[in-house]
Amino acid sequence: MKKEKEHLRPLNRIPLLDSYLKEADTQKVPATLLVNYEGHGYSVPKKFIAKRVKLIRIEDELQIYYNNDLICTHQISDRPLNYKNEHYLDGLRDSIEPKKDETAEDYESRIQKKAEESLKKMDLLAGKVK
Repeated sequence: MKKEKEHLRPLNRIPLLDSYLKEADTQKVPATLLVNYEGHGYSVPKKFIAKRVKLIRIEDELQIYYNNDLICTHQISDRPLNYKNEHYLDGLRDSIEPKKDETAEDYESRIQKKAEESLKKMDLLAGKVK
């Protein structure tokens, strides 16, 4: 009994447990990295593309789980697109290749700049896209 007890972990995912008792939204992650919650897109890490994730709202926060592991959280927002910077950067790396003779540092700098520009444009669209 003592040996088994040391392998037990405390129940710190009560929202996830609650989701088994009520209906939770499960979605397959598209290439855009955005899952849809109440008409708004929320990003997940790139490694979850084509995987099924569970969306659970806890007050003003959207929690996203994969195989019972919390993979990210977002504040519920009225913005149409809600990308976390790190998720967007990973997506850009797949679509923008390094230039010939470009250093890794210059490439990362260019990707970061492109991400900042794109995310600013998305913020400007907030409320204008329905």
